[in-house]
Amino acid sequence: MKLEPCGYQLLTIHRAANVDQPDKLEAILRGVLESGRTTVFPVHPRTQARLRSSGLRLDPKLRLIDPVGYLEMLALEESAEA
Repeated sequence: MKLEPCGYQLLTIHRAANVDQPDKLEAILRGVLESGRTTVFPVHPRTQARLRSSGLRLDPKLRLIDPVGYLEMLALEESAEA
C-alpha cells in the first residue's frame, strides 16, 4: 500500500457498541469522512461482517485494509496525520 506520510488519517472501530447498530456505524464513518482526508481503516473481522450485512455504501476515500499486526499499526500511526 502506497501512502504519503501525513497524507491520511487512521481509523479503528470494533467495539460492539459502535458496530452492531448500522445507523451508529454509518454515523461514525460519515463523521470520519467529513475531514475530506483519505482514511486508512484496518478492518477487524467483526466490523467487516457488520459492514457487509449493513449494505452501507463506502466512500472511495475510505481505504479498507486487512487487519495489521502491532508493528504495522505503529508504523501506520507514526505516519498518519490524524
